[in-house]
Amino acid sequence: KDQKSTNTTPIANNQNTNTQTQNTTTTPPTNCAQYEGVIPFKGERYQIVDRVFGKMVLNPVYGFSAEAQRDLDLMQGDIGLSPFRIGADANSRVEIPSNTVLSYKIKTTDYNFPLSHNVSGSSHPGSGEGRILWSVSECRGDFTSPKVMSSQSTYADIYGPCVSLGSQIASGIVFGYEASNCRLEKNKTYYVNVAVYDLVKNGNGSGISLDIGDPAQVYKPTQIVNEQWLDVIKNKTAFYNDMRSAQRQSSAEAQRRVQACRSAIGTGVRTGTECSSLPSPASIFSWQ
Repeated sequence: KDQKSTNTTPIANNQNTNTQTQNTTTTPPTNCAQYEGVIPFKGERYQIVDRVFGKMVLNPVYGFSAEAQRDLDLMQGDIGLSPFRIGADANSRVEIPSNTVLSYKIKTTDYNFPLSHNVSGSSHPGSGEGRILWSVSECRGDFTSPKVMSSQSTYADIYGPCVSLGSQIASGIVFGYEASNCRLEKNKTYYVNVAVYDLVKNGNGSGISLDIGDPAQVYKPTQIVNEQWLDVIKNKTAFYNDMRSAQRQSSAEAQRRVQACRSAIGTGVRTGTECSSLPSPASIFSWQ
């Protein structure tokens, strides 16, 4: 399941507008139009389709405060909120049509810890075959600006600080705050761009279909799995405090289920279904 999309064409320089949030005020570079949709070394310009990553939605059963919800509203699309999702799943399928750039808008604010994202894709049975082009840029659909391309790039080696080329089997882009490769500045708007560079064999669709995931990482002094994405973004205390409270409630409910399961099993002969009807803790949040 993919997110909302809008077909667009390259915009003129005078159509750039400011993007404002509580922590971010950015103006897209004025030279974006010359790079939008241009495919390196091909002399071609693809159409751009704007997409958005999944939106985090809190489960009200955990009693999140209005302050926490306001924090979350400001954090949507931020590289520090959580690993990115396409649709509701951690690893979601998306069709990338030929001659099209999918452009996912993201943003940066201010962070307590370094973090990186590795948005990557792999094909599946029925997909087309070919090569996939990725970039992260302040310009939507940009694979060719000096900021993303290295001066040494050639047709067979499109690798710059913020651009990469791979096969449908394994491709992706690594970026983040204080990341070793594509280092993003704070308080700016960026775009994760992806396109089919070469289509060798068509699959069930008109391009290449990928399962896209994001094995992201926060570099905190302690790597407690459940708290890895807490306290990442500065000045979002209400959200993080309520998330900790929700985690404690969920953990307590899980322990109650364990005890109920043990009681249901008892000392009799096990059937394997004694615990199947017992309620599990509700999810703390979901993705739309």
